[in-house]
Order: sequence, then C-alpha cells, then structure tokens
Amino acid sequence: LRRFQELGHTAVLIVGDFTAQVGDPSGKSETRRRLDADEVGGYVSGVLDTIRELLLPENLEVRHNSEWLGQMDMGDVLDLTSQFTISRIMDREDFTNRWEAREPISMIEFMYPLLQAMDSVAIEADIELGGTDQLFNNLVGRDLQERKGQRGQMVMTVPLLVGTDGAKKMSQSLDNYVSVKDSPEEMFGKTMSIPDGLMDQWFRLAAYLPANEVDSISAGIRDGALHPGATKRRLAREI
Repeated sequence: LRRFQELGHTAVLIVGDFTAQVGDPSGKSETRRRLDADEVGGYVSGVLDTIRELLLPENLEVRHNSEWLGQMDMGDVLDLTSQFTISRIMDREDFTNRWEAREPISMIEFMYPLLQAMDSVAIEADIELGGTDQLFNNLVGRDLQERKGQRGQMVMTVPLLVGTDGAKKMSQSLDNYVSVKDSPEEMFGKTMSIPDGLMDQWFRLAAYLPANEVDSISAGIRDGALHPGATKRRLAREI
C-alpha cells in the first residue's frame, strides 16, 4: 500500500472489524472460535497504531467493513448468497481438504469469502492487495463486483513472510515476529537470529532492495562469494 501511495494512488485500508467476528478460514483445518465486538475492537486499535507507522497520511482512507456489513438485513444476505454456488466456494483448497477428511465446515465459514467480497464492492476497488492465502477471497471479490455491474478489480498477492522461527508465517500470536515498533537494536538482534535459509525471502519482502540486487546476493551466498554471517548483518541493518 505504501508503494502505491508513493506513486500517487489513494490507499484504502479496510479494517475487518465485522469479518473478524466471523474468522477467516483461510489455511485453517478447523472452525475458528467467533470473536465478539469488544475483543475485535481491542485488536483493531493495536493494529491501526502499527499500520499508521507505515503508511502516508495524506492519501489514505481508513474504512471499517462494519460500515456496510453491519447494515445488511436478511434480504441483503439472501441476495449475496444467491450470487454464488456451493461448488464455486468449494474451489477453495482448504475447504476441499476438510470435506474430504470429513472435518466439519460451518455455514458461517462459507459466508466469509462472500462478506470479504462485499468490501471490494463497497469501495469500488481497482486493485486488491493481500497475502497469497487471500487469493481465493480476492477473486471472489472480483466476481461479485462484475455481478454488481462494476469493473472487476485486479488482484495482487505477495508471499507470506516467514517468521523468526523459520517455520511459520510471522505472527504476534506465535511470537516469531519483528515489530515495526521495536527499537533498532531489537530489530537487528531478531533478524540475526533467523535461519540462513530465510535471508532471500527477507531481503525480497522486508528490505526494500531491488530484485536484481537480491538475486545477486542470493547467488553470492550459493557460490561462496558472500559470507552468510556478513550478509545477514547487512540484512539486519537494512531492516
């Protein structure tokens, strides 16, 4: 979003305060516990404080999807569900895997992609950005826009950043993260602790270096021209 802002575009940051109460089933092998509005409100304030550290204030819109989802009545819900078939929703690999494993899938989980799709319709998005785990949801948004007479959004996904444990995506709940609010010393130390195999991804996703320069660094590590320790110190300084 910051890169788009720097190029003159307006970034619309959608806070999923309504959809968070449902719980995104992306990549999940079981039904998630529903959160109440108070729990979500606490998370939102923390997330916004962090994100505002990263984004430019002048061409930024912050929208909460409770603005439109919270106003829907049963007629609106029935209209939304009529736009999609069960077979389309079952195109999601995680749903298919759970179905084949005879794991339960709640109806509310089927609703999640449809509710997120309404975000794209509400703001008439041109491009939606998200992690690779959001590809299906974002494409459903494009489908719904077209069915509502809008021009379908472009979808741009980026890989999920693996955390300091070298195994799972970076997450506060897993305590494998570097916070943008950490001190420089903390950022440096945490970055130095990552497995060497993560350096390529961290250079690409977190260290604002041109892709061709990262290619050169990765090649240098593979052929022995660059020392992994010295290269990781450079990465830590960039972070």
